[in-house]
Amino acid sequence: MPKRAQKLNLPTIRLRRTHGVPLYQQVHAALRDAILQVRIAPGDRLPSTRTLAQALGVSRNTVEVAYEQLLAEGYLKARVGSGTRAARATPETYLRDLPLITKDAPGRRGKPLHRIALEACYPSRVAGLADPDGNSLHLFES
Repeated sequence: MPKRAQKLNLPTIRLRRTHGVPLYQQVHAALRDAILQVRIAPGDRLPSTRTLAQALGVSRNTVEVAYEQLLAEGYLKARVGSGTRAARATPETYLRDLPLITKDAPGRRGKPLHRIALEACYPSRVAGLADPDGNSLHLFES
């Protein structure tokens, strides 16, 4: 049975080509914000990378990289034949439910785990090296 075209309500994404921020990062940030602000509801289907790239006037690779990053972070879910959809639960959903880290003194409140997780350091860059399985080496700078 052929697939029917589905109307996709995607929030407006404005790209700044002279902004200095790579286009894939701008697409990633715009889609992530739309998911977090529920402008893209959980379970909503996103357009194909080809369709979105054409609508934004960017290469398909730009949109693919943004989608892959969102998939890796847990904001999107993809299934062959079903397309790419907004995840039903975002990483922030899980982080908000984490308990507080308390200090040694009883009765004192510590910093919420979700704040610690959001403030955590991510790799500052990827080295040009790989392990025997082909995984990249990530470098952290403090």
